[in-house]
Amino acid sequence: MASSDRCRSNWSEPVEHASECPTRVSANSHFVGRLESHKRPDEAIRAFEILQESMPDAVMWIIGSGPMEDDLRRMAPEGVVFLGKVPPAKKLERLARAHVLIATSVREGWGLVVPKLLRSGRLRLPTT
Repeated sequence: MASSDRCRSNWSEPVEHASECPTRVSANSHFVGRLESHKRPDEAIRAFEILQESMPDAVMWIIGSGPMEDDLRRMAPEGVVFLGKVPPAKKLERLARAHVLIATSVREGWGLVVPKLLRSGRLRLPTT
């Protein structure tokens, strides 16, 4: 069995040979949604800044656009990439590559982004 196969996991079960697997040196986090105040994308960026303290090479993809975009671009640290509106198939492809989903909306405790992420085939836990 190849080393990469031994290190692969479905994200809900531990990898049996974890001590032999390379350690991730960066994380790919996502925020998906309209960039407006009740979705709190500014809080998502602040959460990403905390992640960067322990993982300086981390990247955050922001998928969506809206009235807060200009302000968010000004406050965003290096590593935040604004992708704008993304076609549904591309959105699912991006979500499948996420290590972390940052869900900060105060009105949508669950929202549509969580089922979309689950549809991508990877188990995730939303953070509110």
